[in-house]
Amino acid sequence: MLAALVVAAGLPERVHADAPLLAGASPRARKVRLRVGERQRFAAPAVGGEARCTWRLDNQTVPGMALTWDFVPTPAHMGAHRVTLRLDGPAGFAERWWAVRVEPPRPPRVEVASPADPALEVTPDQAVELVLRTRPSADGETVRTSWTVDGVLAGEGERLELTPSRLGRIRVRALATGSLGSATAREWEINARPTVLAAATPTTVPATPPTLPPPPPTTAPAATTTTVPVLPVHPTTTLAARPSPPRPAPTSRPAPPRAITTTLPTVARATPPTTAAREVPIAPPRTRPPRVASVPPSTAPAPSAAGTEISTSEIEVLLQRYAAAWRKHDVDELRRIGQITSEAQAAALRDYFARVDDLDVEVQLLEVRPRGDHRTVRFTRRDRFRDPLGQLVSQETPVQKDVARTASGLRFVPPGP
Repeated sequence: MLAALVVAAGLPERVHADAPLLAGASPRARKVRLRVGERQRFAAPAVGGEARCTWRLDNQTVPGMALTWDFVPTPAHMGAHRVTLRLDGPAGFAERWWAVRVEPPRPPRVEVASPADPALEVTPDQAVELVLRTRPSADGETVRTSWTVDGVLAGEGERLELTPSRLGRIRVRALATGSLGSATAREWEINARPTVLAAATPTTVPATPPTLPPPPPTTAPAATTTTVPVLPVHPTTTLAARPSPPRPAPTSRPAPPRAITTTLPTVARATPPTTAAREVPIAPPRTRPPRVASVPPSTAPAPSAAGTEISTSEIEVLLQRYAAAWRKHDVDELRRIGQITSEAQAAALRDYFARVDDLDVEVQLLEVRPRGDHRTVRFTRRDRFRDPLGQLVSQETPVQKDVARTASGLRFVPPGP
């Protein structure tokens, strides 16, 4: 009898002498890990006779005495538990237990998220369709999808059609929540920008050559046919030329030759026949307009350089730095652009940053007015954050500031008189 008690004490399960053996119970592993919504089957070995099966979860007895028990944990079961199997027979009882850890449920599986790009650019009044289609991760689970626009509930279902009614950035979030307590989300940022009209392509017209005035009429004497008269031939007498006096021998340079006079016989010319005179029109001399000396055009004074002019694009860059510094809790950057001018303001701002979470700041430029060397800027500021109680807060504030150019760039400055 003593030997039987010693053997029973060494068994891994709690058994009684002559009790049914539980070596065939499943699962074989003594430690079980599963998630909320998953199913785990526990089974006792098949025993004959009048054995009675009892299941317990922690200290609670499960109704029924079947040889199998399916455990499907709910969100309330998350954590560590103990499942115990007890078999009672005519000769005694035996027990086996498992250590069970229940983990949070898996989030719904995303099948379609459209558009794939989380950053979109549209024009005002342009419709955008967003889709988030999911599937439950566990049997019997249901999924509900809700949509928010800038933190405000905008609809439910797998689809949302959105048409921005104002310029600026819009943040859209789709949240798919499972009935077991898990959730998955997708976010899109839609930037509504003003419509930019494309510049018309200039039509190239072939240059028309300048019209020149007709050339002046050229009047030339008409070619006339004139009969050349036939001159009568008279005998001529050729006289010997008078000898020239001897030339002295040149000494240094020869003297210029002297003209030799020769007397020739006179030849009588016949009188040409008389013909009718023909009138030939002669164009009057062309009178040109008087030439005027060209006067060089006066040179217009060059426009003054931009110098200290502040453009709207520079102001937009400053406002984006302003919004980014608020989102990043960057006190030093806010000091550089003139938003903070004292240590007291810096300390108060650091305290504010420590009390809020998920701060998101956006700005939209409304108007720029010149004021001497300054510019008066009106813009809208939108803040979204979670307060110390965890509630999502969204607020919109109109802001007016003066901007001036300094040695370190554009800065916010105190308003002028």
